[in-house]
Amino acid sequence: MEVLPLCSIEMFADRPKARRGAAFLIFDGNEKVNAKTKLSRLKWSVENTFKTTIEDWADGIETKNPLCHYRRIKIEGKYDCAVFEYKHHRLYGFFCQPKEGYSLCIFVAYLPMRQWDKEAEICMLCEGFRTSLDVRRAMESIFKEQKNEN
Repeated sequence: MEVLPLCSIEMFADRPKARRGAAFLIFDGNEKVNAKTKLSRLKWSVENTFKTTIEDWADGIETKNPLCHYRRIKIEGKYDCAVFEYKHHRLYGFFCQPKEGYSLCIFVAYLPMRQWDKEAEICMLCEGFRTSLDVRRAMESIFKEQKNEN
C-alpha cells in the first residue's frame, strides 16, 4: 500500500534540460507554509519580479533587476536556507537534489519587512521540511511522474 504524503510540491520554474528548478511547498492546514499564498497576494509587479528572478536563477543567469536578488544563509552554521529578496519582501526555502545533477529550491515561507528578526526561526522551519519524510515522498512522486512522461 502506497503512503500518501501530507504535503505536495508545485513546480513553477521547472527547466527539464537545466540543472535547477523551483517549486512551492503546499501544506494545507499549516499557516507557516505560506510562500505561495503570500506571493500570490502581493501586487502583480512584485509577484512578477519575484517569479522572473527565480526563473533567471533556474536558468543560471544573473537577474536583470538590481533590487531583487538571491542569497544563501546559514543559521548557527547548520541551517542552510535560500532567500530571494525584493525590496522589503523575502521568500524562504531550502535546496535539495531530487535527481543527480539537479538542484531544486522549494519555497516554504514569506516574510515582509519588520519581521526579519524571525529569520532564524524560518530557516529552522525550512530545515525541518527539507529533512521531512513527507516532503521527500512528495518530491519522489513529482519526479517519478516526470520520468514516466519522458
